[in-house]
Amino acid sequence: MADNQLSNDVPPSRPALVALWTGLAYLLGVILAVNFVNPGEKIAFFWPSNALAAGVLILAARRHWPLILGAVTLAYFLGRVPTGHLPWAVYVGFYLANLLEIILVAWLVRRNLPDGVTFANLGSALPIALIAAVPASVLSAVVGATTVTLGLEGASFARAFGVWFTGDLFGLVLVLPLTLALLSPARDGRWHGIDWRHLGEGALFAGALVMIGVGAALLGQTEASVWPAVPYLIFPFLAWIAWRMSLPWVILATVIAGLVQVVATFAGIGLFRFEGMSPTAEVVIMKVCLTTVTVVVLILAVRLDARRRQIC
Repeated sequence: MADNQLSNDVPPSRPALVALWTGLAYLLGVILAVNFVNPGEKIAFFWPSNALAAGVLILAARRHWPLILGAVTLAYFLGRVPTGHLPWAVYVGFYLANLLEIILVAWLVRRNLPDGVTFANLGSALPIALIAAVPASVLSAVVGATTVTLGLEGASFARAFGVWFTGDLFGLVLVLPLTLALLSPARDGRWHGIDWRHLGEGALFAGALVMIGVGAALLGQTEASVWPAVPYLIFPFLAWIAWRMSLPWVILATVIAGLVQVVATFAGIGLFRFEGMSPTAEVVIMKVCLTTVTVVVLILAVRLDARRRQIC
């Protein structure tokens, strides 16, 4: 199918509006992310903005990419520069790292799905998007860590690479599926496959996460360190949601679980509070754990969703 005939292309009369909303969403993501910055390397621990921009590019025709990326560029510098006191060269390097990541993710997904992404083929698109997130995050982390090493005195390339890579990969894994689920065109109801019983199960799921977090916090106050397996206790509850509900609701559940743990970790509580460990190490462990759990749960949900479609 030709690029200008994609069924999920933005309407010809609204590319500027799409670019505007994308820029505003990216700006909001930057403003939120810069409040969670590593004090040494000045790198955000969690960066969801690239996932938002990549999702929009995936769903838009390539002729609209320059306009959308222009809005992203303006949003990045508006959100990043006023919040810090780094040399301009550092901000430009950070921007190039993010830009390369956005373009590479979108290009890889579109290359493997030339007919575009719709809500109907979301199950096929998600594994491709998750795989594309890895090389894109590596490339971005190399550029970002190099910028940090050259621009900031005493910065470590290895440490900067680890913080940048895990933060961007976690952001893509968590937010890109939600972006595609929300914005991809759908013929039928988008948030289908749920009833009041499912809502009750969702409430139990949320309560279980709270109990696990409180229990881990209390354990951390009395023990030298939290039992390393405790953070993975969220996996059975996410797997339960994958088994019982449709794919969009699984995506939403993983986002909620991830964001709750991000906030809790930065507050010094929750599943990833380890006695005697540096805050940077705690956050890296959090991102590795949640990225692993999220990928496994999403792949499980994709398989179960495909089986449900075959049965129906």
